[in-house]
Amino acid sequence: MKKFLLASACLLTLTACGQGQEAKKATTASASHQTSQTKTDEVKTKTFVKDLGDNHKNKIQIGYEKDEIVSMTIMGVAPIPEDMQKLDVAELKETFKPEIDQNNSQNGFTNVAGLHPDIQIADDKKTYTNIMHIDFSQIQKEEFAKIIEKQGGEQNSQMLKYLKGKPQDLFTYFKDNGLTEEK
Repeated sequence: MKKFLLASACLLTLTACGQGQEAKKATTASASHQTSQTKTDEVKTKTFVKDLGDNHKNKIQIGYEKDEIVSMTIMGVAPIPEDMQKLDVAELKETFKPEIDQNNSQNGFTNVAGLHPDIQIADDKKTYTNIMHIDFSQIQKEEFAKIIEKQGGEQNSQMLKYLKGKPQDLFTYFKDNGLTEEK
């Protein structure tokens, strides 16, 4: 478990907290006016994954509209030991929560508006996912970049450039750092 959390923290640091889950279909929203109807931008997602071995994976899902990144969801997937799979979902969440909370606290991810942690247990109870959703309508990209920069690493100091840039540049950055796009 500690190896997984450390590996997750390292990858989050390396990629400036960007993992995702399976790509989802884009959603659309529209607003109507009295004389005309305008369509808002579609939020699209792309997901990147890195296999860490030993059934551990890191995923980064990027939400974007046109040329702006609007959200990121970082996920660390790890196996649940076979002897623990007999526990119910609530017990499993309570088992993993303290260590995940401690890791999030050490990385400066707690009590920050726009950062939303969660734990997800797979239906078959063979894996759990440590999730951190970053909503850039609630947290400034500069503030998020400062949190990431405190974790060290040259790549992290470049994160603001990618967050403020075009989504395609961030996608290329992730690919250059060993993540593959999940279809």
